[in-house]
Amino acid sequence: TPLKKFRAHFDGYDVQPRKGQFAKEGQQDVLCSFSKLVVIESDSPYPYEVAKIILKFSDAMSSGWCILEDSIANILGKSTDEVSIDDLVNADVTWEREDNHLFFTDKAGKESRGTVWRVTEVGGMAAGVSPFDKALELLEGKGVGEFTGEAVANPIVQKDGTLVNSILGGAFFEDQRVKDAYNLVNDVYVKKV
Repeated sequence: TPLKKFRAHFDGYDVQPRKGQFAKEGQQDVLCSFSKLVVIESDSPYPYEVAKIILKFSDAMSSGWCILEDSIANILGKSTDEVSIDDLVNADVTWEREDNHLFFTDKAGKESRGTVWRVTEVGGMAAGVSPFDKALELLEGKGVGEFTGEAVANPIVQKDGTLVNSILGGAFFEDQRVKDAYNLVNDVYVKKV
């Protein structure tokens, strides 16, 4: 496909046996179907509102499939074990292609490279929210106790063990970024205007 980056409705997927001369017994491909497609970036003009993308299924950690699942987990704020492509069905998504991605280098020094796809947005949620920013967002309108319980249970915040310890120990509330963003009014953190 010439598509490099696009926004679309993810209609679903089909799992099918891999075809072609290099296909091995038991290998599978995942055919992803999209509609209401809006091209953001493309190698050549793409005038269609639908697309189908075939991904090789593999559970190897460095595989394109696992890279796709990692990108879904990052956006949804969950661990990779908790997500699957099922989480995208019937959602509006943004996908981005990376060519010449380095999968691994073998013992002889030979590089294995190829194309990978990443999900960069799901239903308006974008990747890249830092654990600290998520904690800062969760603080709004809460007291210390309520916030602490919610923050340490949040999967994005949990990714940063030092942050979790600073929340539990109270140092988080003394951080200048917290003081710059919030006033403490009647034991509740209220966003500064």
